[in-house]
Formats: sequence, C-alpha cells, structure tokens
Amino acid sequence: RYALDAFCNELPNCINRELIDNAAVDFVLNLNTKNNRKKLTRVLFSVARTRLDLLPFYSR
Repeated sequence: RYALDAFCNELPNCINRELIDNAAVDFVLNLNTKNNRKKLTRVLFSVARTRLDLLPFYSR
C-alpha cells in the first residue's frame, strides 16, 4: 500500500518521456495487482485542472 501511495505521489513529477516510461516499467514489475491497477486508474483520471500538461505523459 505504501509503495503504491509513493508511486502515485511521484507521478506528477514525471515530466518527460523517460521518467514516465521508467515509472510505467516500475509499476508493471513491482506493483501490478488488480487493486493497484484500479487505484492507479482513479489517480490518472483525477488530474488537477491546473496540471493538464501531464495528460500526454499519462496517456503514454
């Protein structure tokens, strides 16, 4: 649980392709469970309106 929270808190700092790709690989290798995927989906769909610049990276 704490690992997923730390992962989700780190997502807004992924501001280029390399960082978001590394985060995706980290999620798949270490955090990939059904519950974690559901929680990640909620986090991705709740992007703040002031951070719309993150959407292209999240969609990768």
